[in-house]
Amino acid sequence: MIKKLNFHGLAISDFTEPELWSEIDSVIRSGSQAIIHWKSLGTPYLVKQTPGLLEIINGFEIILVDGRSLYLFLKLMGHPPKSELYTSWFTFQLLKKAAEKEYSVMILGATEEVNRAATENIKTQYSVKTVYPGINGYFNSEEENNVVEQINQCAPDILLVGISTPKKELFAHNHRHHLNARVILLCGGMVDVIAGKTKITPKFIKKLGLAWLYRVLQEPRRLLLPVLSMLWEGSKFAIKILLKKV
Repeated sequence: MIKKLNFHGLAISDFTEPELWSEIDSVIRSGSQAIIHWKSLGTPYLVKQTPGLLEIINGFEIILVDGRSLYLFLKLMGHPPKSELYTSWFTFQLLKKAAEKEYSVMILGATEEVNRAATENIKTQYSVKTVYPGINGYFNSEEENNVVEQINQCAPDILLVGISTPKKELFAHNHRHHLNARVILLCGGMVDVIAGKTKITPKFIKKLGLAWLYRVLQEPRRLLLPVLSMLWEGSKFAIKILLKKV
């Protein structure tokens, strides 16, 4: 099991990439389960909107550092992660792993059109042999048990969950013990990227810590206010920690 460190209330997994892939292979082979999530400097804003959400996320098995700002801040504070592996890069590598090891994949989330496009692209562009028909993310609480049943009929090795926060986190937490899926990756907007609806942030922009700006420029009406709010809360979180060190 991959260890997690506690960084001022944020649980973060500490691993080398070989350790991570070994854990994923072990989870799938053994028939156990691991939910993979992420943390960024925007996390304080996201969890502030939903009481109890931080505790839920902290309890997931694998938590990636998602965002150059948090990665650099961890290094500054003397807690450098062993690996710089963001959710976007990890998602693509996971699909390559699925093709190599013949792991089955299923998508939960996005619109029906985007879900179908992403499912087809995983087959054709990533050469994944078994990709089950996906389920769109527009379901209500009364329909959740039916969604779980549909997933269980396929029993995918890898379930990509492309739903907004906090719906995806609450769904995974509430139904994990009833879900017949091995690796559950809460990847959010990556389903749109796989489908070709939006573009992934280029690595050099990611390295500059400007992924947030790249995303806002693609979807300004939807993302401008939430991203500004996340930047504000993230800055307050960082300043609070820095002041403790003074």
